[in-house]
Amino acid sequence: MSTTSELLLSTRQFTLALQEYSDFSLSSPLARLSYRGANLFPSRNPINDELLYLSDKQGTQSLYMRQAAREQAIYHAKAGEHLNGLAWSLDGQRFAYISNETLTIVDGQGMSRSITLTHPVYLRGWTQDTNKLLVNELSNGHPIPAILNITSGAVTRLTDQPASCAVPDQHGRIYYTRGKRLFRYIDGTELEIKTLRKGEYDDLFVSPHYLYASVSTAQGYWLYRYSLSDLTIQTQFLGERMAAGVDHQDRVWLYEQPSMRQQLMTLK
Repeated sequence: MSTTSELLLSTRQFTLALQEYSDFSLSSPLARLSYRGANLFPSRNPINDELLYLSDKQGTQSLYMRQAAREQAIYHAKAGEHLNGLAWSLDGQRFAYISNETLTIVDGQGMSRSITLTHPVYLRGWTQDTNKLLVNELSNGHPIPAILNITSGAVTRLTDQPASCAVPDQHGRIYYTRGKRLFRYIDGTELEIKTLRKGEYDDLFVSPHYLYASVSTAQGYWLYRYSLSDLTIQTQFLGERMAAGVDHQDRVWLYEQPSMRQQLMTLK
């Protein structure tokens, strides 16, 4: 006489997908990244279609580069490590990423060099000056925009007041937010340029001609687009979707609604 025992296992698979659109109208979808896990922070090379993004699709947070059907893993975070931002240089010849207190810069031939920082910072963008990155320092848990010199490793704060979502444009200006307020920083001077009537700024992105803002409201997310020349505004309601990035050709990336798939497996 034989007996058979069965064990039912339930697994859940989380996916946060990225969807690219051809322009601000969001009417023409392009690339889509829907690997299992969280797919984050898409960033295209300013001079070609090379795409950097973060994903934990293989179980650990990793940096990937994708072009057409080719993809390669650039860096896999080790235990206890966190990838704290990535950025392309404005000429598209280099990219940088930060893992914990290590800044790594990779050139067009794939050669890399690393700089050990004195404390963790979060990489927000590559400035007009090829030797300077825009980063966020943390002070008592609050972000403060700062400039990181990639030659010396020195970090210099732009302001002593906390500010979020800092991004540099290609004209030497830096933008950041404090709640409902949007600021422009240039040559040591900070100027408030916009105040939201509703909601708060969630993130900023920049292209050669526009400043894009992800805005969170009680009704859902919005995408705002400000002209860099005169700050005229266009808006798109996104609902549960959320802005994830913009490239130099004004192609827009959105985070699609997260999904959770449950799977039952039988072990005998």
